[in-house]
Amino acid sequence: MNRTKIIFLIAAAAIAGILYFRVVQKKDYSGSIVDFDTAGTGYLAAKGEIAIILDDWGYNKTLLPEALSLNVPITFAILPDTPHAAEIAAAVHNAGHECILHLPLEPHNSDTHPLEKNTIFTTTGHEEVIRIMKEYLTRLPQVKGINNHMGSKATEDAPLMRVILEQTKQSGLYFLDSVTSTNSVIAPIAENLGVLFFKRDVFLDNESSKEHITAQMQKTKDIAVQEGRAIAVGHAKGLTLSTLSEIIPQYRKEGFIFVYLSQLPAKKSAAGKPAAVRQPENADENN
Repeated sequence: MNRTKIIFLIAAAAIAGILYFRVVQKKDYSGSIVDFDTAGTGYLAAKGEIAIILDDWGYNKTLLPEALSLNVPITFAILPDTPHAAEIAAAVHNAGHECILHLPLEPHNSDTHPLEKNTIFTTTGHEEVIRIMKEYLTRLPQVKGINNHMGSKATEDAPLMRVILEQTKQSGLYFLDSVTSTNSVIAPIAENLGVLFFKRDVFLDNESSKEHITAQMQKTKDIAVQEGRAIAVGHAKGLTLSTLSEIIPQYRKEGFIFVYLSQLPAKKSAAGKPAAVRQPENADENN
């Protein structure tokens, strides 16, 4: 074998080794699955990735400094028709964080819930739905995605959700199903349209106690260990933020990586389109 062939084989082996190191799963000292550079962060995700979304921003901006001081990626879901929506979106974006449109959709028993201005109903005309969404996205140009505020009835309505998801795709955004209904039709429609979408795994603060939030974060951690990633949804509440400020540093020490939703790779179906990630633990309208 001549010198040129030897050099070529050595170079090919080196490249293969690098690709193997970055792509192939290995095990750490505890036997947990390890993925290298899974979110493009350059860090070793020894345990799994966690995306935290905090809903209902816009009415009060006093908690924003505390949320930004968590010092990990947080995705802020902003209600569009609120006094401080644009200001918060700009501040979040300028701080290098991610924000999404928290789109108000019709719940079941809507007469028992306080509804946001311009809540989209199953009876709302499709042209009006598109107009509302375009107006919100113009008002909040920083958003990278959309999730539903309430919407237990709306997310069960296939024609309406197709319009919303088509507009989501045309705007180059992703959609997070908050799963306020276990009968949500978002997953199959998003898959059919090729929309990048995610499903909430855990609600953090559907009960307002530190013990409950801590237990829900433990569930989030368990899912991240089992599946490589987990998506948790909380709210713009002081108790939620103070509890997270205690938990997050410990989780980071344990090897968990906190990421934005946009950093999570889409799960793929057999057809190569985005597919649902898992069935969440429960549905909750107060989202």
